[in-house]
Amino acid sequence: MWGKETDNFKIWAFSLLFAYLIFCIVYFLKGTIIGLRRKNQRLWILPWAICVLLCCIVPAFIIKSIVAGMFSVTERDSIWCIGLSWGAFVLSALYIYGIYQFKTPTAPKILHWSYALG
Repeated sequence: MWGKETDNFKIWAFSLLFAYLIFCIVYFLKGTIIGLRRKNQRLWILPWAICVLLCCIVPAFIIKSIVAGMFSVTERDSIWCIGLSWGAFVLSALYIYGIYQFKTPTAPKILHWSYALG
């Protein structure tokens, strides 16, 4: 009885810790972006590109694949499927980018220490 509940708790705890650490890395990079931009160094483009790739493009491709997967295999070459899946890609990438706002100096309070280190 205690074994399964304890295992479920461990899975949830490690999942939350892992997600928190990933957000810490993202907001550290965001702090680096803001700091480099304030110093007028063009090197800010590198961490910005890394953040956009990992936080916006990869999830948008996953959403694109999910939308394309809603169509049967024979319909995936149709213009309707291609248009909807790429439209979902663009909209989700823009939405996610709007959430993170990589060029504005803001961070959640729980992650501000990581942002300030950047």
